[in-house]
Amino acid sequence: MIVVPRIVVDSREAVHAKVVLNNLKHLGAIVKVMPLTVGDYVVSDKVGVERKTVNDFINTLTKRDLFSQVLMLREAYP
Repeated sequence: MIVVPRIVVDSREAVHAKVVLNNLKHLGAIVKVMPLTVGDYVVSDKVGVERKTVNDFINTLTKRDLFSQVLMLREAYP
């Protein structure tokens, strides 16, 4: 049995990560773009992913709270 990955991508992330979306589709994933309240990608009902570029990671460390983002992900996805 072939399982096709279904990935939900946050609509704000989709604007900035077109290469990632195209690669996911090229690899055979079904990609749905919609607003997410937590995270950038949802790969199952148990796993959410927050993608960070180097600059975004640095900004999160210096201007926002990285740990609050991690805690929100943990609350939303086991």
